[in-house]
Amino acid sequence: MSINFMLVKTIEEKQLTTEHWVIDTGIAYQHQGNNLNTQALIAIADLVKINEGIEQAIKNRLIQVANAIAKQHQLKPLA
Repeated sequence: MSINFMLVKTIEEKQLTTEHWVIDTGIAYQHQGNNLNTQALIAIADLVKINEGIEQAIKNRLIQVANAIAKQHQLKPLA
């Protein structure tokens, strides 16, 4: 399984459709089950405003994406 991600200002600015993307607070992703490849967008505008722990917050959002995909495949989630 691979996750390719891009940091974006906001998810809303990308004007994604829920037909192809799963959209949640601060993240959006699309998963291709046939090759276990996931494209993820991680919003950072809200993280920059709080001005502390941005690296951990980005990591948490990546884990959120990974766990959502793991759940779809009945795999154990990351901690």
